[in-house]
Amino acid sequence: MEGMDHQMQLSFQKVMQAFERGNFNEAESILDKILQADFNNAGAVFKLAISYANANRLSEALASFNLLAVYQKDDAKIYYNVGLIHSMQGDHQLALENYDLALKINPDDVDILINKGSTCIDAKNYVLALQVLEYATQLRPDIAEAWSNKGIALNNLNLYQESLNAYNEAIRLNPRYHEAWSNKSAPLIKLNRIKESLEACEIALSIKPNYPDGWLNKGAALHQLKRYEEAITCFDRGLLYKTEFYLALSNKANSLDELKRFEESIACYEQAISLNPNIDWIYGDLLHMKMKIFSLKNIKKEIEVIKAAILSNRKVIAPFELLSLVDDPFLQKRASEIFVKWSYPRNTSLGLIAKHAWKEKIHIAYFSADFKNHPVALLTAQLYEIHDRSQFEIYAFSLVKATDEMRNRLLGIFDHFIDVENQSDIEIARLARALDIDIAVDLTGFTQDSRTGIFAYRAAPIQVNWLGYPGTMGADYMDYIIADKTLIL
Repeated sequence: MEGMDHQMQLSFQKVMQAFERGNFNEAESILDKILQADFNNAGAVFKLAISYANANRLSEALASFNLLAVYQKDDAKIYYNVGLIHSMQGDHQLALENYDLALKINPDDVDILINKGSTCIDAKNYVLALQVLEYATQLRPDIAEAWSNKGIALNNLNLYQESLNAYNEAIRLNPRYHEAWSNKSAPLIKLNRIKESLEACEIALSIKPNYPDGWLNKGAALHQLKRYEEAITCFDRGLLYKTEFYLALSNKANSLDELKRFEESIACYEQAISLNPNIDWIYGDLLHMKMKIFSLKNIKKEIEVIKAAILSNRKVIAPFELLSLVDDPFLQKRASEIFVKWSYPRNTSLGLIAKHAWKEKIHIAYFSADFKNHPVALLTAQLYEIHDRSQFEIYAFSLVKATDEMRNRLLGIFDHFIDVENQSDIEIARLARALDIDIAVDLTGFTQDSRTGIFAYRAAPIQVNWLGYPGTMGADYMDYIIADKTLIL
């Protein structure tokens, strides 16, 4: 090392040789003696630690930094780098502890704040991540990475428009920020702006064609557009650039399911699980897929695993898939509660519903993806016809637009028939409030094309689950379920 006398150079060579042999105790002992002999050598030890970190020899770097921290307790750079290494190793708690030590010394260091926010995101502590990144962007509003990470936190807190705004600011600051363009697609999907989501992914991939997450997100947008073959092609491209890309495999399995290529879907689910056994909901998806082809080998054992996971509050199976596997109401309720907590938590973005002025008729709105040739419509059409129009005004919120004879019949039954397929959950909830809907009846529940997020925003003072999903939704914002003794024991 430059500027170092011959004897000190020999000592550092011995340190590196000890590390090479895997003898960390010897290496640390020599480093300790170097620092005791002359504290001015701390800079050389720091450079050694950095060089090991850059070479991805994280254990050696960590050992060097930790020893250095004994001598330089007031150096934020040491704790910052230790935090980075723990973060790279996946030890989020230790990373956060060291970032906090660094911030005690330099509380306004934006680099430390950004990395702490990123680690909070990795640890799924999105509330803390947002707090940290808010402060970082206040201190330095010109750093694109801080805005992009803020977008991730906001998206995971179901604050989709705010997330989109953060990504747009990151892109304004750095128009070629491919990660921000790609990640922007997530809140756009949640806002039901699917074509814009696809366009964002295409821009990301035009900047960096070999970006695996860009192909994953493009595939997700194409899946939402029901362009399943193209989605599968995108997932395969992601796997080309990242061979152990378990999220691409699980998403590919979903698209294969839609194409009724069940055996291929099962193979993708199983491969994804072999790479990461902790993917949300995937065990339930796999078991449900096996049921579709009547693959019952080990079915009892697999159901017991699912039951145990539900009792442990794990995100193992969606409620609809569980209905066909167990008839235990307690487990069904618990599974719904877990699913709603993580997928559709109560969202207060629209605030409390204002009290309605007195009106002559009660406004009842039925929300369904099945106002078409479907059992739900067949079972309910006459009911809509016989509502007492002197007391009730009847609305249909059609979540999926159809063109068939049942839809045509329903158009003539409802007082108001509103197609909302292309609107986001928050837009639909806002519309229901604007129309002074008194009672919102969800006819879809957790079945195909459901939009539970509408009710998470509180579309009406009274919200009811009925018919389409024969079970509890486990949501505290659903006030009632209409059922009989067959449905509820």
